[in-house]
Amino acid sequence: MTIVVLAVAASLLAGPARRTPARVHERTTETVSVGPALLADLVRIALTGGVALPEALTAVGAALGGEDGADLARVATLLLRGAGWSAAWHGVGAASTNLADTLEPCWRRGVPPSGPLAELATRLRDENIRRGQTAAARLGVRLVLPLGLCFLPAFLALGVFPVVLAVVEKLF
Repeated sequence: MTIVVLAVAASLLAGPARRTPARVHERTTETVSVGPALLADLVRIALTGGVALPEALTAVGAALGGEDGADLARVATLLLRGAGWSAAWHGVGAASTNLADTLEPCWRRGVPPSGPLAELATRLRDENIRRGQTAAARLGVRLVLPLGLCFLPAFLALGVFPVVLAVVEKLF
């Protein structure tokens, strides 16, 4: 994550007139897979630096690479060319859909993006935690039957039957 943030910062600082270091170019050829929450944080960090939304999307897209990065770069290009918001975000990946919904008021009405993007990232992380807790609870329930089927015969064979046999032997 630190490398991605540094790559975004370096591409923002480079601007159109300066060349970026070769190391940044080497790093951007790789694909970095991030979740939607981290994507929102990266865009928020880029926008906090004072650049316009299309520049921030371009920088984050260049740092990420891959399909998500190409989607962000395409959106930035379409926005700079004057495309409508919905048309620019049409066909983006699932990770960018929440980002588009959150950034729309920022683009249309000039709402500062830091607050909504931070809330989006927090909400997405909370949803991931809830999904993980639900999956862990389901796993506990699903493991009861196999464990019971394995341990109950062993408990009966090693714990109960010897005691019953010893009692029966003493009685008869």
